[in-house]
Amino acid sequence: MQIKLRTYCKQIKRFYQNQDGQALSQTAFNTALIRFGFHRIEIVNWDLEYEDTKIYMHTMLKENHYQTIGGPYGLVIQRQMSERKVVFFIMESVLNWIEKGGSLEEILQ
Repeated sequence: MQIKLRTYCKQIKRFYQNQDGQALSQTAFNTALIRFGFHRIEIVNWDLEYEDTKIYMHTMLKENHYQTIGGPYGLVIQRQMSERKVVFFIMESVLNWIEKGGSLEEILQ
């Protein structure tokens, strides 16, 4: 998944700049994928195969988004799985959605 994330981030860097005119960082791209997954939770496949590779990438979620994952009524509790596993399923599902014709531009809106 890390290679896919880096590849898509590099593709979109050519077209996207933040409000300060800076290129999109990998962390900002990863965060945008998770936020998009929250808003389109119906695309998340909770039955994907998961293996902790011990290779992690960063995000900068706001507290309300973090609560959606790990809060008292968050997805961790609802799905009875770890935070890393929840984030993996969301991100992998969004990447699969992109590969099936989803729009990177839609994710970054």
